[in-house]
Amino acid sequence: MALTHSALRQALATRIAGISGWWEAPVPADSFSPSAVPDAIPASKAHLAFAVGLGESTIIDGRHKASVGVHLHTPARLRFYARHTPGMTISQTSQDAALDARQALIVRVMAQDATWPSSFQIARILAIPELVLLPTGEWFLGGLDVECLHPLPLS
Repeated sequence: MALTHSALRQALATRIAGISGWWEAPVPADSFSPSAVPDAIPASKAHLAFAVGLGESTIIDGRHKASVGVHLHTPARLRFYARHTPGMTISQTSQDAALDARQALIVRVMAQDATWPSSFQIARILAIPELVLLPTGEWFLGGLDVECLHPLPLS
């Protein structure tokens, strides 16, 4: 079964939302920031908020059939926020919790099981960006870049 790009993004988001405490931010990945969380949600709610964005797809060997679709490599950028302990200049405990959150993301995304669409595969991890403490000192930004293999429908 071929997947549209939106279905691919949604499959990744659904998978990540299955991690206890994680939730998808209500903004596109390009607008993802702690301040993008709606004012109605307390600031602490941004903890373990995530966004999924897709990069530019490339065709695999130019192969395609109308009945199957065109086979693509599509990079996905997964980003999340982890709260830094308020009132502390540097907290190793907060950083360790953010590193554990990143590990949970890696395990959840890389596990291939029956809940993934059958035509979709995470080929490999492209990058594990450095965990960054934002200038405000309140949030760690973490993430994972992966390469997805999937057919895109032609009809």
